[in-house]
Amino acid sequence: MASESDRFPNQPIDPSLCTLDTCPLSQSIFRYQPNLAMAIAPLVLFGLLTVGHIISGWRYKTWTYLISILIGLVLELAGYVGRILAHGNPFLDDYYLLQIVVLTCAPVLFCAAIYICLGRIVVTCGPEMSRLRPAWYTPIFLTCDVISLALQGTGGAITSTANDDVGRQRGINIMLGGLSFQVATIAIFGFLFLEFLWRTHASHKISNDLQNASLVQSKKWTAYLWSLGSATLLILIRSIYRVAEMAGGYDGKLMKDENTFLVFEGILIVVAVLLLLVFHPGAVMDGFGGSVKSKVSDKTAYGSSVEEGGSEMNPMHV
Repeated sequence: MASESDRFPNQPIDPSLCTLDTCPLSQSIFRYQPNLAMAIAPLVLFGLLTVGHIISGWRYKTWTYLISILIGLVLELAGYVGRILAHGNPFLDDYYLLQIVVLTCAPVLFCAAIYICLGRIVVTCGPEMSRLRPAWYTPIFLTCDVISLALQGTGGAITSTANDDVGRQRGINIMLGGLSFQVATIAIFGFLFLEFLWRTHASHKISNDLQNASLVQSKKWTAYLWSLGSATLLILIRSIYRVAEMAGGYDGKLMKDENTFLVFEGILIVVAVLLLLVFHPGAVMDGFGGSVKSKVSDKTAYGSSVEEGGSEMNPMHV
């Protein structure tokens, strides 16, 4: 069997000068040639989702929600453009670094959009069942998102400017720290979200506000909560995958497995962003709360009261 030197007799000493004709794929940072179709398909899907979110955001005036998701989608698009370019030349480190940095960071923005929603959900269902004041959810979890994004961005910057594998791995390790922090944040958020829904369900009480009472008993509200929870779970699973991938380093099995990458980084995130579009908070809550009114005091049931009482109705009932 011919050796690599026999099959590629004109292999340059500098790997950055390699081409598909002169070097084996083992010399590339990918260790494989990115599949063109597997890069174009997510690019097209994320492009369509971008258009859909712009239309819905404009229609319902959910600007903060829109901006957060839109930034994440732009990063996703840039990442898959990087993979398309890498198909033509998998030996150029710049293409690899482009896609790994932006695709790693993008879901942080989708998480931010989800965090924005929880405070409004608490107000609508009844804040007396929440461990935190409704106004606290967004700033607390967005701060965690900023920390995670800063770590991942710093790691990405170090990785992209490093001149050797040691420097790149140092950047990867910092990105790994940011991803691990993101996983912990999503897990805590998920716990608070599920516990709040369970306590609300078990209490059989909702606000006396008739609009809120009607909304939380509707099928669209139940579907909205399920979709938000599902999107959160999908992003959590994806983030755990990326932690495992980066923990294995450049030569790890997951880092070289494109099919697994497509499932966890591509399909899971496409479905999550699709859920955030199909079950848009603006459609459910009429402009993200424009008509959903609830007078909430500064206290909750964990130390507290609310200005409006509760009625004996189950907010999770459809």
